[in-house]
Amino acid sequence: TKGRYYAEWFDLAPGASREGVIELFEARGGEHPDLELNLVVDRIGKLGPDPRGLAVWGVPSWAAVADIARDLDESEDPIRLVTASFYADFGQEQL
Repeated sequence: TKGRYYAEWFDLAPGASREGVIELFEARGGEHPDLELNLVVDRIGKLGPDPRGLAVWGVPSWAAVADIARDLDESEDPIRLVTASFYADFGQEQL
């Protein structure tokens, strides 16, 4: 992934299960084989800020994010995308 990351901050829909979230991200990983799902985390109870979930994808280039960035535009179940962001390894930032 060369130190480039696309992060998705999300909330779970009312009644959604963690298993449903796992299935969603496994399916999305299959739909975007050029990206690497590095992390999906959910806070425990109120231990953490809103939104409660974070997924981080390793990306080969910033342009490779174009398709996955639209995946959740209309999604409300099992998750709702709150915001997204880009990150790079220290020393690899691109201005």
